Amino acid sequence: MRTFIISLMLLWTAAVNAETEQYIPLQCFPLNPFLQNFKEMYSEELVFMSGSVNAKQEELFHQLWMNPSSQTWTFMVTNKPREMVCVIASGQGFADLREIGI
Repeated sequence: MRTFIISLMLLWTAAVNAETEQYIPLQCFPLNPFLQNFKEMYSEELVFMSGSVNAKQEELFHQLWMNPSSQTWTFMVTNKPREMVCVIASGQGFADLREIGI
């Protein structure tokens, strides 16, 4: 029975990992006009940025912007060579976990 359960778990794991690439629709914009309008509209400030490269070896910057007053946040990625920015997610409402020691 134990061998049967382990076999089922392995098959389930293989099935889950079979589709690792997903299509996620993103809204992308020319970098400079977007950032100017974005900052004016939401008054969010950059609080986190990390670099990486894509499969084409293009330099990317992942960024988290936040406005504590309005509680808005935006996560985006910038493709520097193409001078494009894509919004991955945005929303309103967050908790500052530093206040509780996390």
